[in-house]
Amino acid sequence: MDVEKKLKDYIADKCVKIQTLANKAGVPYQTLYRCLKGKQELKASEFLAVCTVLEVDPKDFLSE
Repeated sequence: MDVEKKLKDYIADKCVKIQTLANKAGVPYQTLYRCLKGKQELKASEFLAVCTVLEVDPKDFLSE
């Protein structure tokens, strides 16, 4: 399972609104939305910002 899929599942499980997450992480909404739809990849800095807002260790999204 790829990082984007795991991130999408986590966001859905926690009922996090994409717009709110994007605003708090400083990531453009369209970028985050397209990432979660599998149409774009997040930059490392964007991914780390999202993880910081979610208060989750980025390693939790790495493939096993």
